Amino acid sequence: MSLQDRGEAPQDESSLATRPYHFSTRDLAPQHQFDAWRSFMASSIELSQPEGQDVGFAADLYAWDLGSLAFTEMAMPGNGATRSFRHRKAPPTDHWCLVLPFSEAEHAVAINRPGNRLASRRLSFRSIARPYAASGTDSHVISLFIPRDHFGEIANLLDATPHAIPDQGLGSILADFMQSVERQLPLISADNLPRLVDAILAMIRGCLVPTPDNLERADIPLSAMLLERARQTIRRNVHAPDLSPDQLCRQLGVSRSRLYRLFENLGGVSSYIRRQRLLAAHAVLSDVSQTRQIRQIAESVGFTDASAFTRAFNTEFGCSPGDVRAAALAGHRLSPFASPRATNTEADFNRLLVRLHA
Repeated sequence: MSLQDRGEAPQDESSLATRPYHFSTRDLAPQHQFDAWRSFMASSIELSQPEGQDVGFAADLYAWDLGSLAFTEMAMPGNGATRSFRHRKAPPTDHWCLVLPFSEAEHAVAINRPGNRLASRRLSFRSIARPYAASGTDSHVISLFIPRDHFGEIANLLDATPHAIPDQGLGSILADFMQSVERQLPLISADNLPRLVDAILAMIRGCLVPTPDNLERADIPLSAMLLERARQTIRRNVHAPDLSPDQLCRQLGVSRSRLYRLFENLGGVSSYIRRQRLLAAHAVLSDVSQTRQIRQIAESVGFTDASAFTRAFNTEFGCSPGDVRAAALAGHRLSPFASPRATNTEADFNRLLVRLHA
């Protein structure tokens, strides 16, 4: 869903939470656009442009009222439209804000490949009431505004949080979570808002003040984000011969026991990795333009033993690698999700449900 689609409100009154406020400068003359944007943002920040910068500032802001939180998306000109800002000396609120900016290219990758790590993400956390100044050319910014009342007992710890949150470990997971909220907000109903707010608050506690109690509160949303991160990491590295549970633990910053719990309902992390390798091999074998030998394909997805690869492939899909290649050459692609040997048993049905997760 593009930013321009955000203003399309559902007809169902129970879904009014998905209807954002919208402000735009696009209908104004270019010479008046930045002044209008600066005036609109004046309640929280003071904006300025470099002297002599004579470009338009076509921008949009969408803001969702979540009841006790506010979430915003801003689309602005990117490179060529530098802007500086600082917090007002006496703002009307003292909310915290969690901010994630992107360039246009970075945002496209984030939307199209959820879970993908972006090296230049710059998640920041700060109080509107405290001095802050910066400049940028980001074309897309998502922000979450959190009243201090939510975290009164840990306010001093949050105020001590560095402005710039590293894109690694829990900071990276929190950035992923922000992107997930961005994708889901236009689809969520008013009935589900309280659960969303609870998940957001739990994630902020767990990721920014990771005490045992806060991590326990955030366990469900945190586990969901960790699992999605792990799955994306496996799929991106499925051809790497050293892909293993130990490597995943290092990349995700979690213990082996935590990793194994994440994949417990998917048959285990080692089985998930093996299945992703086999799915990658199945895709190559189904491609008639690929002429590599089956042994070479097996090696490319981490199987050093061709016989072991054939046995694993046959067990997973109910046919041999040669069967898949022959069917493709004959113009009949064999689906990896429908084994020709499958029967209508409880075990096969349960296995089907596990496959849906993959």
